[in-house]
Amino acid sequence: MSNFFEHLRNKEELVSILAVCYQLLNQGGSLLIIQPNFKYCYKEYYDFIDHQLPITHLSLQEILSTIGFKIDVLIPRFLPYSTKGNPSSPLLLSIYLKLPIFWSILGSQMFIKAVK
Repeated sequence: MSNFFEHLRNKEELVSILAVCYQLLNQGGSLLIIQPNFKYCYKEYYDFIDHQLPITHLSLQEILSTIGFKIDVLIPRFLPYSTKGNPSSPLLLSIYLKLPIFWSILGSQMFIKAVK
């Protein structure tokens, strides 16, 4: 799932969707999530009118664990918050992904791999 949860109306919708994901996955199946991390982008989060539900890596980890998922990978700061207005280049993206030091500086989106 990529950049979906911030559009939900409330926590109950989030829990409901994650519970369905858990039910639909086979044992050992993975749920991959890229999501704005409110902890690192709170100033810009509501610059998009359709953002409604603020979520941090800690709150999402808690919900996933409560439902029964095991957290396999959790990267609180992974991708930049937005690429809007920034030049995009496959080469720059490739370099960025290979150098995690940049993640801690520019990253405002989390990555989580949760396993059933």
